[in-house]
Amino acid sequence: SALAASGKLEVSNGLAASVATGASLPLMLNVVNEPGNLAALDSGVANLFRRAQEAGYKTFWISTQESKLLNGLDSQHIDVRITREDDPLSLSADGDRAALGWLAGQQWAEKNFVVLNLRTAHTPYADAYQAEPERYSVWPTEGGGISVNQRRSNAYDNALLYLDSLLADTIEFAQENFRGDLLWVFTSDHGQMLGENGSWGHNRLRPAVASVPMMAFERRDNPSDTPYRLPDSNLVSHYEMGRWLLGEMGFRLDNPNKVEGVHYFHNEKLYGDNLFQQVRETSQGPVFSSMQLVSGSKITADDLKQDEIELVLHRQAERNSQQSVQQRELSDDSSKETATAPAGARTTGASVGASSI
Repeated sequence: SALAASGKLEVSNGLAASVATGASLPLMLNVVNEPGNLAALDSGVANLFRRAQEAGYKTFWISTQESKLLNGLDSQHIDVRITREDDPLSLSADGDRAALGWLAGQQWAEKNFVVLNLRTAHTPYADAYQAEPERYSVWPTEGGGISVNQRRSNAYDNALLYLDSLLADTIEFAQENFRGDLLWVFTSDHGQMLGENGSWGHNRLRPAVASVPMMAFERRDNPSDTPYRLPDSNLVSHYEMGRWLLGEMGFRLDNPNKVEGVHYFHNEKLYGDNLFQQVRETSQGPVFSSMQLVSGSKITADDLKQDEIELVLHRQAERNSQQSVQQRELSDDSSKETATAPAGARTTGASVGASSI
């Protein structure tokens, strides 16, 4: 909050890709937009780890959650992988703050692409700060006169205080340990229902679950360089965040299926028939459509012809260069996707990316 007040932290409303972590992370990190777009998901043509490696970054996945979350992330392109199974004792003793120690133990390259996946503000909320209860038990969660729902809400607010401290520490770490240009981005895999109409948690297509924070902190080695800025939108979706990050790494993602101002919020499945909602940006705010099945939607039946999908990435020879790019086609047997090179929201499990560029 102090960074935001100082103007050093850019903040926007975000839109989650899915109601559940197991779907949201693959959609986000493979930069997939449309429901049923399995060609884009399976080919990994826009996978952030894959393209970061191609652009010369050392890639990291550091997670206080289980290793099963690597499914669908194209982990062969992750140079360093650390999950809760690798150091359960530190995690038990220190909570998500253990991840800061894992960061400190890394050998950094000249250019680094780091995804830090935290669990902090996830049910049961009180578990997030159990290693430091004296500092973060600001709102009461025990004692008489407090309803069960109020206790849960208070625990969630306490967990956010803990998360706020962790985020500040990761920014400080990045500034001290990464040389050159720095871009730090924070979002959540999905939002939370906090008692609205008696509902708690996620895994439902509800606006509260779709709503996530989107924040960015940047440092330019040369102050005269154009600063990094979040996409110019009142609602930054996970897809738009991914497309923006690809651009900062020197790629351009062209998706002929993308309609500006139109987003998609997916249910918990990646494969098979799945429910989703279309979300349209309006002057009055986001408007959520009624729920639809992929099998019966116009998006898949008429607009997304799987055998004709083409997503193209152009790698620029230098950042901000206006020169024409030399192109090399990278094909994938599973689809006709190609790549050309070179040239106030609610949060749960948090994803933080820090890059030295």
